[in-house]
Amino acid sequence: MNISLITEGQTEAAKNVVLQGFKERFGVIIDGLNPDLDDITGYYKEDKFFYVGHYKGELAATGAFILETPEEARVVRMSVVSSYRGLGLGRKMLQFLEQEAQRRGAIHTVLETNKEWSDAISFYRNNGYQPYKREAERIHFRKKIST
Repeated sequence: MNISLITEGQTEAAKNVVLQGFKERFGVIIDGLNPDLDDITGYYKEDKFFYVGHYKGELAATGAFILETPEEARVVRMSVVSSYRGLGLGRKMLQFLEQEAQRRGAIHTVLETNKEWSDAISFYRNNGYQPYKREAERIHFRKKIST
């Protein structure tokens, strides 16, 4: 998979990848809940980075991170097109995001997911993330990416 920063011409396809993932999880897409996806290149700049992964010439995965502090990056917008799941593309994207965050000075990455999504929880645990906070509907994870 080739991963690069998103370009303006890729924003609509990337938005669709993320929203399709939501539809698979929730059964519907509720417009207006994700304003960052309405202007990806406008929102993800300076300390926010949005990447796309192409596999076999198609946009197959998305992932982003936000530098919340100089030492901590929040991973967001991780999604893999359903027909490409199980090929390791999600793991490759996550590792790429961790490397890019580390390159920009982050020591930890954090992320959150729905506590009902056992496959996502297993994925993050299998990639070295440990839970540090539980809420009614969410589990928050952290991983040390640098010494």
